[in-house]
Amino acid sequence: RSACICHVLETEIISSIKVILHLDCMRKKSKRDDDRKLINWLLFARCLMVGNAGSQQNDTDEGADDGDDFTPMGVVEDAKSRARDDVLLVLGRVSPCRWQIKCQAAQLAGFVLSELGRYHLQNGNKESAHFDLIAARALCAKRCRDANNIASSPYPSSYVAFHINELISAACSTATATSDQAELPSLQNSGLRVLIYLIKF
Repeated sequence: RSACICHVLETEIISSIKVILHLDCMRKKSKRDDDRKLINWLLFARCLMVGNAGSQQNDTDEGADDGDDFTPMGVVEDAKSRARDDVLLVLGRVSPCRWQIKCQAAQLAGFVLSELGRYHLQNGNKESAHFDLIAARALCAKRCRDANNIASSPYPSSYVAFHINELISAACSTATATSDQAELPSLQNSGLRVLIYLIKF
């Protein structure tokens, strides 16, 4: 009975999160704003899947922004920074991150990837940049140049392709996760679904 109740609660929680995500994206001003929100949700979920917010890049690191100019490297770091700020609110209250939360995060990541993949299939080559590193670099560089010519312009949106390695790593660690040498089927299956989405697109 307790297992059934837990399953119902897990289903209700992820359903509620999907509704919040949908409402968040409905407030979009443009397709780019929609992409930015989805990427933020995806990276937020990835941080929860691995149980930490990651480290912040030092401004003196190689590839950091030069002055106030927007660069693809800056776009990636901006996206990670936004996700870090959000996930720290969760980790500040639940640390270490329990496997149940990681399971919900993996399901959220899978949902976001399915949404991005749906846009990719519906909109053709323009949106394929999310899953094509070369196209993502070219389009991001163009958007950075455009943003540099506009006063007070926000950072352009990042692309899934820029974060593919860390997403695959998070999916693999989740798909093989155990607790005290005991299998965690719901968590492992959720991580496996994320990996399938990443391979599919």
